[in-house]
Amino acid sequence: MRLDYNVLLDKTYGTFVGKTIAGVLGAPFEAHKAWGDFNDPDMLWPDKLYPNDDLDIQLVFLDMMLNEGPKVTYEKIAKYWKERCWYNFCEYGSFLNNEQRGIHAPLSGKFNNSYWFEDQGCPIRAEVWGVTSPCNIELAGEHARMDGSSDHIGESVYAEMFWAACTSYAYVTDDFDEIVQKALSVINPQSDIYKIALEVKELAELDKPLKSMWIEIVRRWGCEDFSDARINFAFALLTLYYSKLDIKKAVLCTINLGWDVDCTCGIASALIGTIKGNNALPNDWKERIGDNLTCDVNTTFKDKTILEFSKACCEVAIESSLTINKDLEIINIPSDVMDRVKKRMASRKEESLISFETVYGEDFVLTEEGAKITVKVINKKETAQYGEIKAESSCNLSIDRCRVKIPPMSEIDININVFPKGNVLWNKNLINITFETDDGEVYTYQTGTPGAHLWKVYGPYWDYYNKEEFDICPFRNHKENYNPCAGPGDCSRSMFHNWTLLDREYLDEKRLFKEDIFEEEPYQIEVAEDIIRCEDLDLRLNESLVYFTGNIVFDKETECNIFIGANSPFVLYIDGEKVQESNKYGTYAPHDNVTTNMKFDTTPKRFVIKILKPNNDFKFGMQFILTDWTMDKEHGVSYILDNYGFVID
Repeated sequence: MRLDYNVLLDKTYGTFVGKTIAGVLGAPFEAHKAWGDFNDPDMLWPDKLYPNDDLDIQLVFLDMMLNEGPKVTYEKIAKYWKERCWYNFCEYGSFLNNEQRGIHAPLSGKFNNSYWFEDQGCPIRAEVWGVTSPCNIELAGEHARMDGSSDHIGESVYAEMFWAACTSYAYVTDDFDEIVQKALSVINPQSDIYKIALEVKELAELDKPLKSMWIEIVRRWGCEDFSDARINFAFALLTLYYSKLDIKKAVLCTINLGWDVDCTCGIASALIGTIKGNNALPNDWKERIGDNLTCDVNTTFKDKTILEFSKACCEVAIESSLTINKDLEIINIPSDVMDRVKKRMASRKEESLISFETVYGEDFVLTEEGAKITVKVINKKETAQYGEIKAESSCNLSIDRCRVKIPPMSEIDININVFPKGNVLWNKNLINITFETDDGEVYTYQTGTPGAHLWKVYGPYWDYYNKEEFDICPFRNHKENYNPCAGPGDCSRSMFHNWTLLDREYLDEKRLFKEDIFEEEPYQIEVAEDIIRCEDLDLRLNESLVYFTGNIVFDKETECNIFIGANSPFVLYIDGEKVQESNKYGTYAPHDNVTTNMKFDTTPKRFVIKILKPNNDFKFGMQFILTDWTMDKEHGVSYILDNYGFVID
């Protein structure tokens, strides 16, 4: 297929002009989960323009492709994010926290990330993969999949793949229905995103009022999490149908629909820009936004223009057409542009033909009994490689082979057994692998295993009558004994319910703050992530109360915040001091309760959590968070701390 350079540039420029305009206009309405009633998009401009992660992260990835070539890998994505992007919160923080512990993609998108892993953080950065892989939906989708899997799973990744494919195919045709149909071919037809796409198309064809369609989508796909990928995908796609690719109408539509507005607004408007091209976008809005990038990450495009960024995207697309997107021929390329592309290609070092990959099985989390991981050593050379494998860690290790032969164009597995050293299960346990060939070449790789959280569980405890209403049991006492249904008040509820009081002591709490009470017959659980779920407890009894105890130590003096999520009332004590309490019921979210400026050191602290278990959807999560994570903006550092561990009793 042939694509004229001028068309390539116009559509690419339109993509990012549309993205910038919509991100700016949508940002003040982010997380507004309500129907809006705005009717004039020209009145929605804010007084000041702010950076937006929707575009910033794409600038980082363009740097990656300019420096490393258009071929995308998990390793390159992680490397450039850590070197150039400070965004470290929510799913971004979970990804970085995993990377810091040697847990790489695609597991980095799933592990310890359950609240965020199907949110909007990756669909918002799909455009860069489409504009650098024009006319090739499979390549655009694959690059989006690798990117999305770094910090997401499932529906979020499918949404990013879909939007990347839409962007790529918009260089082939302006027919929106055809673009959607082609993009659907790159995602799982059993996914929610695929189903939503079909439902939204049917809904849009009914030509109902926008608010009626909003009600339908909220009923089907509404979520209390404003950034959930499903509902935001539905709103972005509905906007494109409803607006008939009019960018002003699209911006107004997404703002009225609500939820993660800057994301849906940016996605829809960027695709309109790709389909129509920059020359077709309204001049008054282009003049108002200007051409300067507003950027908050460490990229070569800081303080440059949207046009310069778009031209650089085109240069990556040209290199891609010469290397990995060879079915595309880009014609009428200016000579200076082609010269830059060829010079950049000639200056690059060849990629290493020896690489590594960690295979995580069921036992990859380090417990008192140890952990098991497998590292693949991949030889892409046409000759066999002989050499020595070494593994080093702060843990105790054993590997199944030291002397290896790797046949040409093949791989071998190195199985590693990891065991705790000392009496602490540390949250971070890095393993450094070295492969030194007989020819003197040395290749290194870092992987890791997270340490389990060791909690002792006491309970369940409950009251079989309402102790707030009665001083003694009204249906079983020293005078009488009968069926609760014949008792006074709400005694009959005792047949089908329990009572629990958070402020009642069900055991000797003062003693528990200091030591374990073995006559209460506690049992230990090993939890892999920062969240305790009902299935971890193996307790079927609801409407009860449980205590968790654990001794936690930090490897150095540390001041941090404690973020706690819980879907039922709880109290947290540290060394007997109450530091956090909540009486709220509701859905789980990780950041609902914050204790600030807590100080820890190498002395173990005894944590006691007293919590109500209302039902089998019980969840409690706790993370140690950097105190100044919103201010420091240090590249490549998660806001989730990992320098702590649980003492092995």
